[in-house]
Parts: sequence; C-alpha cells; structure tokens
Amino acid sequence: MKLKVDKTLAASIALHVLVIGWGLVSFSTRAFESISGRIRDVDVVSADAFAKAGMKTGKKENPKPLVDKVAEAKPVEDAVGKDH
Repeated sequence: MKLKVDKTLAASIALHVLVIGWGLVSFSTRAFESISGRIRDVDVVSADAFAKAGMKTGKKENPKPLVDKVAEAKPVEDAVGKDH
C-alpha cells in the first residue's frame, strides 16, 4: 500500500519545524537574567500621593471671562431680494 502525502502539507510542516528550530537557537535566555549591578533604587509613593500627582492645587476665585463683551444680534436682510 502506497501512502499519499500532500506536497503543500509536507512543505508547511518542514517550514514550521525550521522556524521553530531557528527561534529556539537564536533567542537566548541570557536576556531574561537580571544583572545585579544595574538595579537602581526607586521611590515608593503612597496611593494618595500618586492620585494627587497630576491634579492642580488651588483654585482661581474669579476666573477671567473668555470674551469681554458680546455684540447685539442684528436682523439679517433677505439675500435674494424683496421681490419674492
């Protein structure tokens, strides 16, 4: 009995084996090791201080208005004319 194998399936399996093998060889686990000489101290901040870090302190009592004076509305004349 002769076993028929699809060429595209065989090519896909071979390509996947090559890519996974390349990944296992090329990616080193050394990159994940910590180096004790490079560890730096960090500041520990409380949750309240962290929440208030971006907030502005103090409020303006009388904020300046964006516009000094608003003009009165004027009636608009018909642009087509009075004939219609």
